Amino acid sequence: MKKIKIDKFNPSTDLQRYYDKYATFEKMWRRCHRGDYLLWIAKKIGVDDRTLVRAMAMCANTVRHLMLDKRSTAAIDAAFKYAAGEINRDALQRHWSTTNEVADQEYENYLDDEGTNREDLHFELHAALLAHAVVDYPDDYIIEDWEVRLAVFYNAIAGGDYKVDCVARHAANAAYAAAYVAACAAQDAACAAENKKTYGLILNSGSIHATCMLVKMANLSLTAQICREILTDEVFRIINKTNAALEAA
Repeated sequence: MKKIKIDKFNPSTDLQRYYDKYATFEKMWRRCHRGDYLLWIAKKIGVDDRTLVRAMAMCANTVRHLMLDKRSTAAIDAAFKYAAGEINRDALQRHWSTTNEVADQEYENYLDDEGTNREDLHFELHAALLAHAVVDYPDDYIIEDWEVRLAVFYNAIAGGDYKVDCVARHAANAAYAAAYVAACAAQDAACAAENKKTYGLILNSGSIHATCMLVKMANLSLTAQICREILTDEVFRIINKTNAALEAA
């Protein structure tokens, strides 16, 4: 299967570099370990919207347990209904304002929290933004400045398509942040125990980060597998059709 050129879609540098490593599109798609890359490509080549939203909702569901606000989980449920053809796009986007409220509130919590380097602890914020991204934005919506800044900060934009690929990235970041919270809690408990043997097992900040990065990458790999299960047939159909048209020209 020949490769299509994705540079015309303005991909992120990392995605373009990863894409260029493979001789064929099929090899790249089969081996890719990042759900955000596959979602972005599927969107750009024109995968059916309901199919794409189903993949996004499945990716979001990997961290459903981290969504502490019912409005966020309601949005994910609505996305599944949209993917199944039970509601239309307008009905799905009615959840946009509520998920926006949740994201706004979590961002305020992020700003109000103690210190300036506590972004790793805010899995609630990633979970809220994740649900917001699955619902999608109305065509006339202008992304607020804080959303852009935060998305850039967490490397959640690839090629400017904030609404699609960041679903997988926010899921991975939420998983990372939750693991970070758990690791810090375990370390605090060990310190409180005042046990010398326990102190010897306490993780330093570097090892905590390394461990949490493994959790993050595992989630990205999981969402990549989800994307392959849901999107592969349609993606390959579109690629084959595109290649056939190019050969016939």
